[in-house]
Amino acid sequence: MDLTELVDRTLMADTLHAYCDRVDRTDLDGLLALFTEDAVLDLGRTVVAGRGRLRPLLIDLMRRWSTTNHHCSTMSVLRYDGTTADTVTYVYAFHDAPDRDESMHLWGRYEDELRKEAGEWRLRVHRLRIAGVRLTTSGETPERFEYFHREPVPDM
Repeated sequence: MDLTELVDRTLMADTLHAYCDRVDRTDLDGLLALFTEDAVLDLGRTVVAGRGRLRPLLIDLMRRWSTTNHHCSTMSVLRYDGTTADTVTYVYAFHDAPDRDESMHLWGRYEDELRKEAGEWRLRVHRLRIAGVRLTTSGETPERFEYFHREPVPDM
């Protein structure tokens, strides 16, 4: 492994971390910028192809929960050739909707195909594979804590 590959591995991880951060902050434009024009988003039962077609799906997903918090860990690069790569990244995601008194905990992994475009690693195929889900009631946040800022969910 050379220095270029080490840097690329860090940049690929940064792309996955940015994905989680932009989902959690409802930064739709920033999130869409992480995908290639010909991207595929595969959520299991729902698969959408083309970056232009991702927007309505992402807006719908962002509207379902008033708070989300995604945690990526253990990213493994399965294949790398300098311009494309396949990775697996484990994920835990917390979702909360106090208005419905519902919380969801999700464990799984992202199986990604990334492509380097203009020096940036972008998601060409982003697949969510679920290992488990636990639905619970929404809990109150103790007074000494505060929620982090989220942008309003954009219109379609």
